Amino acid sequence: MGKLHLKRTPVEEAERAARKARKRAKKEKASRRRREALSTSPPRQSQDYPQSNGFAFGFDDDDTYGPPPPPSSYKIDEDAVRAEIEEQRFREKMSLAFEDDEQLHLRDEHMNSYAHIPYRWRDRDMEDGPGGSMGSDPRTMDDEEYAEWMREGMWRKKHAKEFEEQKRQDSARAEKLKREREAQAETNRLLRAEAEKRKRKKSHRRLQQEHAHREEYERCWARLLHKDQAEPAKLLSFSDVPWPIFPSFPSSKSKEEPVPITMEHLTPSAIAAFILPQLDDESTSPQERDRSRKDALRDAMLRFHPDKFEGRVLRQVVEADQDPVREAVGVIVRAVRGLMEGN
Repeated sequence: MGKLHLKRTPVEEAERAARKARKRAKKEKASRRRREALSTSPPRQSQDYPQSNGFAFGFDDDDTYGPPPPPSSYKIDEDAVRAEIEEQRFREKMSLAFEDDEQLHLRDEHMNSYAHIPYRWRDRDMEDGPGGSMGSDPRTMDDEEYAEWMREGMWRKKHAKEFEEQKRQDSARAEKLKREREAQAETNRLLRAEAEKRKRKKSHRRLQQEHAHREEYERCWARLLHKDQAEPAKLLSFSDVPWPIFPSFPSSKSKEEPVPITMEHLTPSAIAAFILPQLDDESTSPQERDRSRKDALRDAMLRFHPDKFEGRVLRQVVEADQDPVREAVGVIVRAVRGLMEGN
């Protein structure tokens, strides 16, 4: 690719014009000196001044009027003239360089005022932004970036229709991706909302079942304590005793019959989950929760105290299950005492 001819800024045009003017003035001065040196007209002679080397001059100050003209046989030293011109050009360049150095701090302030990110550090999202790389400031580019910037600008100018079509396709693609992201976000939101709804529904159903089991537990105890003596005696088995735990089911289907309660089901955690009320909502104060906890533990201890339980309930249990029932009562009492002590 040929050399790029870049358009100059107004400041550069002014500097270039000034350099040309200075250069033209120096050339005219040098040309005038050469013409004076090549002049063959004889000098004026005066009787009022002394003769020197057979020639009389009307002046003796070389600094004021310049050197005397050479004789007609004088030859121009082209190498000396060329060296003098080169020296003048060098001094002119040095003068311009000094002028540029004086304004260097002003240029730095102007360049630093523009937030620039080098081309090699940009990602595709930045390139695809408004204007792409054409939105960059060319004053902050290096040679390679500036050449690429110029080529891209010329291509866009030459292929305006292709560029507009590409821009339209990029915009349509970005809009499509935006719609897809929004649709995916909406789908995820609906899925989360549905999962949260199922979770709340399941939790509500579980709380209803626990509430129903506690009510059945209270009714069973009421029947045991107020049993009519006139009714025929019906002895209880181990699983018929109203134990302070939730029933277990063989599967998640609540319509199935619960599994008969055994000693393995009477664990401290299961007893605590049944006895202690679920009052962790914000509508109850800490004092109310603490009072409800103490009341529930006191009621459980009064019902399963070994002396009271044996006199009121154990006599209604079949003889074969009395020892297991007595052992289960001890497990419950120890669990309740542990809860009272805060263990």
